[in-house]
Amino acid sequence: MWGEKVKSIIIIGAGPAGLTAAATLKQYGIEPLVLEAERIMATVYSYAWKPVENYPGFDGKQAIEIAKAFEEMIRFFGFEVKEGERVIKAKRIGEKFKIYTEKNEYEGDSLIIAIGILGKPRRLGLPNEDLPNVHHVVRDPSIFRGKKVVVIGGGDTAVDTATALALSGADVTIVHRRDQFRAPKRSVDKMLSAGVKTVLNYLPKEIIAESGRAVALKVVHKESGEEKILPLDNLIILIGYEPPQLDWIKDLGIVMRGREIVVDDKMRTNIKGVYAAGDITPTPKRILVAAAQGYIAGFNAFKYLRTGIW
Repeated sequence: MWGEKVKSIIIIGAGPAGLTAAATLKQYGIEPLVLEAERIMATVYSYAWKPVENYPGFDGKQAIEIAKAFEEMIRFFGFEVKEGERVIKAKRIGEKFKIYTEKNEYEGDSLIIAIGILGKPRRLGLPNEDLPNVHHVVRDPSIFRGKKVVVIGGGDTAVDTATALALSGADVTIVHRRDQFRAPKRSVDKMLSAGVKTVLNYLPKEIIAESGRAVALKVVHKESGEEKILPLDNLIILIGYEPPQLDWIKDLGIVMRGREIVVDDKMRTNIKGVYAAGDITPTPKRILVAAAQGYIAGFNAFKYLRTGIW
């Protein structure tokens, strides 16, 4: 698969940017290898139920339709994606790059970094957080119909998820540590109109369990210390994501601005042979933009691999 006359390229990240880059390279005769820390289109699947806005041909459809379309693209172009390959170290050895994951080692002539900005979901760090009815992602709100659900969080994802759960027929209470939500007012108003109950200025203290399942959440008021017990069938923790592990990027000498990789208009980093695309770059965090940048990165990587001109 890796022909002697065709230089190799490794794409790190199987989201919209990485997969579009891979399809572009395959179209131009370069065989890419895509490494993904979790699963293909993991971030989009984490909000699969959300309506799509401003993606041609998908407006009004659910995000899962885009995720499925990208998976179909993999089959159509026939490139290789290895899931569960979290990168932990990278080295430049001469003109090549050595990539070390938790499982394997890979070598390529060029890299495209498309890992996004979201790592693993943040956790409360409380006992019983790994019980089967405690969730950090909601892929289908309809499965909670008729259930008593407690959501923890106050940002866009928590508020939108609480709304979707209520509209799907769940009895929803949302707990937030502040007295106001961070989500936009329009989203909060929609959530309240859907009948979601709010518990504000309270912190989670204990996940109460019986027979191997969570049955209630104990919360405590930040100021008064008053405690409440919130009975539940399911607990959903949506308090953001840890940033992805970035040390291996810095070890390559790639210039970053905060947690984002600096690129030029060809998606080139400051390191010869290394491109970046999508949410990991300073760009609007939208699927449409990530896919476009993936094409630009893939096309310019193809030209570099064929000509050696950076």
